[in-house]
Amino acid sequence: MGFRLLLLGFIFIFFQVNIGSIDLLPDVIGYILIFSGTKSLRSFFQNDRFVYVTYSSLLLIPLSTLDLFIRHSAVLNGVVNNALPNGKVFSLIFTTLTTFLLIYCVYHVCKGIEQEAQRIGNAEVASKSVWTCWLFLSYKVVTFLFIAAGILFAKDTSGVLNLNQTAGAILFVLLFLYMLSAAAQLFILLNESKKVFANTLPQ
Repeated sequence: MGFRLLLLGFIFIFFQVNIGSIDLLPDVIGYILIFSGTKSLRSFFQNDRFVYVTYSSLLLIPLSTLDLFIRHSAVLNGVVNNALPNGKVFSLIFTTLTTFLLIYCVYHVCKGIEQEAQRIGNAEVASKSVWTCWLFLSYKVVTFLFIAAGILFAKDTSGVLNLNQTAGAILFVLLFLYMLSAAAQLFILLNESKKVFANTLPQ
């Protein structure tokens, strides 16, 4: 139906598994899966929300490809991602754009599920989609603020604020738990939606 592809796509987006400099879960694959998943959903649901998800994921595919290329290019990584004003401006604009598009994408996933759940009278899934949307939004806003602060105030190209070891460790753990909560809630919503709507739509 498409929900499983969305779930797999968000696994690639939420998590990062590296072997050396190679990311085994690149974001670009996640956005391709989300694009494919929403195209599948649109064959079952006449809902404009899923059209918006298709468009936003389609824009995120080349952006995440560009990000991957920059990070693995010794020349571009030094020119684009640097501690100079031009590098900071590019990084901030790029981060703002990708964050906005991802929020836009997840927002319409949740609103689409909410509307379809209301259509079949499933208040539980509709309520869960609202909660998931707000949890994800708050998570992305908080992490964006930290990333933006890192870009603007870091003294090197790492984009990481200079914190003492204890504060840095505590902040990392809190943000990681926040990410796990948002991811788990979104995964649960997509899994439950797949089960609920499978009983109301043709296979």
